[in-house]
Amino acid sequence: MTKPQKIPLFSRKTTLVFVFLCAGAVDLISKFLVVEYNPKSVLYNSGVAFSMFSVSEVVPKMMMFVSVVVGITGLLIAVVKRAQMTTTCRLGVLLIASGAFANGVDRCFNMLHNVSAGASVTDFINYSDLFTGNVADVFVVLGSIVLAVSMVLETKSNR
Repeated sequence: MTKPQKIPLFSRKTTLVFVFLCAGAVDLISKFLVVEYNPKSVLYNSGVAFSMFSVSEVVPKMMMFVSVVVGITGLLIAVVKRAQMTTTCRLGVLLIASGAFANGVDRCFNMLHNVSAGASVTDFINYSDLFTGNVADVFVVLGSIVLAVSMVLETKSNR
C-alpha cells in the first residue's frame, strides 16, 4: 500500500508572492494609520534614502523611478527563477524588493492624491534626529543585512 502524497498548501512561487505582498501591505497600512491618526509625526521625503536628490530636476527623478522599477523587476525574476539561490538569500532580496515597491506605490499615491506632498514618500519613524524613515526602509535595511550575511556564509561554506 502506497502512502498518499502530501499536496503543499502553497507552492514556492505563491509563498514568495504572498510574503512580498504582505510586507508591502504592512508598510502601506502603517503609513495610512500614521497619516490618519498622528499627522504631526509625518514628513514627506521627495528624495531617496536620507533625502538625496530631494531638490533635483524632473529628469533625474524619472531616471531614478525607471531604474527602481527595472531593479525591482530584476530582483523578483531572480528570486522566482533562480534555483541555486538559498532561501535566506531569497528572503533578503524579497525584503529589499517589497520595501522598494511599497515606497514606489506610496510615491505614486502621494503624487496623485496628496498634491502638497508631490511625488514623495511618507516618513514617520524618527531615528534620534539623524534621519526619518518608514517601515519599507526597515525592510530594505533588514533585507540588505540578511542578503549580506547569507552571501558571506555561502562563500565561507564553499571554501
